[in-house]
Amino acid sequence: MYLNRLQQDEVFVPTQLRPLEELTGMPTRKGMEKAIVNNL
Repeated sequence: MYLNRLQQDEVFVPTQLRPLEELTGMPTRKGMEKAIVNNL
């Protein structure tokens, strides 16, 4: 089958869930307290 010939890349990069206020230094709005960041 063709699926076994597909290239297997690591598409999931390491990520962290961080407080947005810590990243920006500014107060955040309700519902926007966290941000997802990666190391790319």
